[in-house]
Parts: sequence; C-alpha cells; structure tokens
Amino acid sequence: MMEEMDFELTDIRLFDVFEMSDRKEYTFWQKADFAIHEIHLMEGQRIKWFTDCDAARLNLAYGFNKIIDDFFSRRPWRKSGGDKTTKPHTSSLRKTGSDAANEK
Repeated sequence: MMEEMDFELTDIRLFDVFEMSDRKEYTFWQKADFAIHEIHLMEGQRIKWFTDCDAARLNLAYGFNKIIDDFFSRRPWRKSGGDKTTKPHTSSLRKTGSDAANEK
C-alpha cells in the first residue's frame, strides 16, 4: 500500500490463502479509516470504495472475484477478540473463461 497509495499498513491480518491453478494467493486485510480524496495516489488511475454489490458486478482478473466475494461473505471486520488473524480456510479456484481471458 505504501508503494501504490503512500499508506502505511500497521495491523495487517491474514484473510486467507487461496490455491490457484498457477499460484498460491495470500490475501491480507486491515481495518482503516481515511478519506480517499486525501490519499496520495502514486500508481493507478483512481481510488474508489466498492460495496459488496458493486464488487460483484466487476469482472476482475486473476480469479480475484472469488477472493472479494469470500471477503464480503465472511466479513472478517466483524470478528471480535484480539487475535490478529481470521481463521483461514484454504480455497481452491479454477480459472474461468473470463479469468483466463483477463490474464492475456
């Protein structure tokens, strides 16, 4: 996040490890409170907040739709306690035609 948005992550938590057909994808998250118009964007076109419904309508590359869907379904931010990790479950993802097309 520092490289893309000049934002330092201080309390990251493992969300899950996804077994992809070509790699393992380690996904982390952190609860944060900031105004996107105050972020110094260093890479990319723009920053935007997405609801779960907004995200579901996107066609993301590299199998990330499944990861985002799992994140909104499992809602790790609602977990209580001081544990710095949510209980990961290893997920298997297969590339769909649209995922494979996005990788080219």
